[in-house]
Amino acid sequence: MEQMDQNPQRSIEGVAVSDWEDDNTGIIPDYQEGHPGYELLSKAEDGNCGAIKAIIKAHPEIINFKDGDGYTALHKACQCNFLEVAKFLIYNRADISAKSEEGWTPLHSAAHWDAVDCVNFLLQCGADVNSKSVGGSTPLHVASRSQKRDTAIVMLSHPSCDLSITNDAGDTAGDILRRNTKHDYLTHLAEKPFNVLKVEDTVP
Repeated sequence: MEQMDQNPQRSIEGVAVSDWEDDNTGIIPDYQEGHPGYELLSKAEDGNCGAIKAIIKAHPEIINFKDGDGYTALHKACQCNFLEVAKFLIYNRADISAKSEEGWTPLHSAAHWDAVDCVNFLLQCGADVNSKSVGGSTPLHVASRSQKRDTAIVMLSHPSCDLSITNDAGDTAGDILRRNTKHDYLTHLAEKPFNVLKVEDTVP
């Protein structure tokens, strides 16, 4: 069974960051000062869209540059819920299906951090709601394990959401919701059209 403890760096499959409060190095452990690719990743983490626009204007070929763990600027923007940055990157051909070394897409990253705005936008742009990580987890598995209710609602409401998918531990996202949260009632949303239900319309 996939499990998590209080330290996401050690326990969560594919997470790109360590504890925000305790890690002064951010989410780019192999950062190289002056390298445009790493500058792009750093500015995406900061949500500095102006700087990102300047970097991409000068170096459009690095839009999908990855750090040592396989994370792109889009992963980093989405996990921080920087919607303006995510939109700019996608409109400039960032790969919404890019995978980290652990098989996480930007949607996995957004799902883990409950970045609802970016989850919505990624799905509207065609991100695969059922994409599987190295451990077989979909973004919904990730949101369920991390107890991210609002993100789970958005993905369960998507018409392509497949609740029958199991991860490598044999768990569906519904299994994880039932075991780890009080939100297992949300699984009925998988039978409803995308965006028919709003977050505020569901049971608290």
